[in-house]
Amino acid sequence: MTDEDQFSISRRQALAALGTVGVASAGAGLGTTAYLNDPETVDGNTMAAGQLDLVLDWQQTYNGEPVNAYPDHDGNDWQSLGSNAAGVDGDTYYAGPDADGKTAEDIPNVCQNLESGDDLPSDVFEGPDGQQHLIELGDVKPGDSGEVTFSLHLCGNPGYVWMDGVLQENAENGINEPESAVDDDGTGELADEMLAQVWYDLDCDNVRDGDEVVIAQGSIAEVLGELSDGGYLLDNRVYEDATTQTESNQTGSNDAATCFPLGKVETDGDNQNFVATGENVENVSSDGDTYTVTFDPDSETIAVEITVTERKESGEIVAFEYEFPDGYGACRVDVKGGTGVNRYEYEACTDSDSGLKPPFNSGGQQAAVSYVEFSYCETDGNGVPPDDGEDACIPNSHTRCVGFEWWLPIEVGNEVQSDSVAFDLGFYTEQCRHNDGTRSQ
Repeated sequence: MTDEDQFSISRRQALAALGTVGVASAGAGLGTTAYLNDPETVDGNTMAAGQLDLVLDWQQTYNGEPVNAYPDHDGNDWQSLGSNAAGVDGDTYYAGPDADGKTAEDIPNVCQNLESGDDLPSDVFEGPDGQQHLIELGDVKPGDSGEVTFSLHLCGNPGYVWMDGVLQENAENGINEPESAVDDDGTGELADEMLAQVWYDLDCDNVRDGDEVVIAQGSIAEVLGELSDGGYLLDNRVYEDATTQTESNQTGSNDAATCFPLGKVETDGDNQNFVATGENVENVSSDGDTYTVTFDPDSETIAVEITVTERKESGEIVAFEYEFPDGYGACRVDVKGGTGVNRYEYEACTDSDSGLKPPFNSGGQQAAVSYVEFSYCETDGNGVPPDDGEDACIPNSHTRCVGFEWWLPIEVGNEVQSDSVAFDLGFYTEQCRHNDGTRSQ
């Protein structure tokens, strides 16, 4: 429309026009008038808040024997498993320790039929000894071990899920005569002598398989310390991306824009020296226990200094520290030893770290390092770890399992007699939408 075509009217003109209409209307009072019209309505509008409900089930064992489980329809302390042997489908449970051929006590929907929180059955923790807490053992001896695998189900909406742990007590409980010969300091030692590990139990089978990623490992005090400072954010990509678990690509998908695969440096056949083999390794030079590993990813040379800080008596590498050059850092480090991998992930681009180790082997002994694989970021690019962003969100109506295992090494002596530990484990969830994975509570 041109300026000449635009219609304008002043308030005085409007009043005058209304007066004219008023006179005309008075003269037409005996007739009927109707404007053309067509009403359109959208009725029944409603808004309701969404649901985010975290439901847990579990199986606990002690020295390989069942302690308690939920759900457990026949009361034999073995969990009622899912319609496949591992129970990972999350849709159907059957009574009994073995899913094969079981049809009784069918539960068609986990979210509708499993309870949580205060609604759990009052005797859910009792087990064979009438205990009142999930893990409650009063006569632990060197050589003993136990395990709990938790199955997580999000009902209603997807969510970020954190695993929490807090050491509440590490008590001495007095010193008896055998203990006094080796321990007289009056402080508890059990939390430091008892070992533990937490991992992504991908097949929900209560066993850490060699390709399953470790979340935390060490003494139970160290593991709970890893879980206590804001918790550990579970990454859904570890569950969904099979390449995350293979030896050929331990760095996973690296979806974060600033986290990229750097390379893998291996140790020799005796696991005593880092050598110039592996992905993207251009050269390895050494000065005693300090190795300079030059990586060449995408025509970019990055030299990382690795220093061995612990060896076995046989000379095998057990622990190390690393340092990146200026301008670069690590966002993820995978350390392979034996059949397992320990994964170290960082909330920001990290130029150095120490105390990195591979996991324990199946016999509870520390494995030697067989390779180290780095993913890197640029320190001026605000490096973001792979577990940041919505890809880490756990989808609703899917089962995700986490294993927690503890053991007291056989070589531990009288210093732990009568000692006790008390600790909390938990899971916390927040909605994914409008959330960048930064925990609010």
